Amino acid sequence: MNLREEFDEISIRGRIAYGVTCMNELCKKRRINSSKMISFLELIKSGTKTNDFTQIELAVPEYYPKDESLKELAIAFGFDHLSIDQQKIVEIALEELTYTTLGNIYAGYRSEYTLEPLINLIQILKDNDIVLPDSKPFKKSKSTEQNGWGKSVPFEYFQSNK
Repeated sequence: MNLREEFDEISIRGRIAYGVTCMNELCKKRRINSSKMISFLELIKSGTKTNDFTQIELAVPEYYPKDESLKELAIAFGFDHLSIDQQKIVEIALEELTYTTLGNIYAGYRSEYTLEPLINLIQILKDNDIVLPDSKPFKKSKSTEQNGWGKSVPFEYFQSNK
């Protein structure tokens, strides 16, 4: 099964949870553990249980520096210890995670709005030899539930195969 087929059946909330889990793996591998990155990922995790994505949408820009340069972003999120190439990878991964989370909030459910950025994030991990999380726990939240969004559940719901 290819990635598109595998993740098409997973709800938006399941994709958000998988995306955060991927970003956690990237942060572990690159030793990114700043309080701002942790807080940002907690904000994104809240997308698995909220019905008000406007709060997330409004909060995301607060995490980004006013000077939108890569250097300032790396300092703000605590990955300035990485090479410029690695910093660019983390920057793109953050963008893809954000698009996965917010890509469908104003339109009727369209799978590709959240599927494309998630696949891009997965490809970043693959390209950087980072082990992908098992997708099985995320398949519990199906794209056939609640108009593609899946049921509202805490992030921890996705941490086991049960």
